[in-house]
Amino acid sequence: MPRTKAQFVMKTLSLLLILCVTVLGFSLCKSNRYNTTNLPEKQIRWGTGGGFTAIEKTYILLENGQIFQPPVSLRDTLKEIKPAVKSKVAKNIYEIVEENGLSTLDYMHPGNLYSFIEVVNGDVVNRISWGDRNSAPPEAVTSIYEQLNTLLPKQQ
Repeated sequence: MPRTKAQFVMKTLSLLLILCVTVLGFSLCKSNRYNTTNLPEKQIRWGTGGGFTAIEKTYILLENGQIFQPPVSLRDTLKEIKPAVKSKVAKNIYEIVEENGLSTLDYMHPGNLYSFIEVVNGDVVNRISWGDRNSAPPEAVTSIYEQLNTLLPKQQ
């Protein structure tokens, strides 16, 4: 049975609509990619510092899984560390940080050499620092710190 021109147009429009909805759906699932000039306000920073040079080595984890390293010296620039981790892994760490109250935990016991975690949300930064031999940090803090370090490529 031959199709009419109206049926052909309707079928074509229906297929186009389905295609557009599918493309839109996939584009909404894609997480934002950031670059060195537009980092989001929400971040987890961690690293080490102190010693003779008092230089801090810091890493920044974003919710989408990207990791950045701020400059250590004046010659350095903010750089992205690749490969990024899966956004699901990063979001899980953000949830663990929140569940353990690191955004409000008051713990500052650095030593000459120290480790730290900072939970950043806009202008609000909560820093947790440890390294003093006479004061052990909460177990959740060291556990999260170790998880963060496993995200880094081996040569870091």
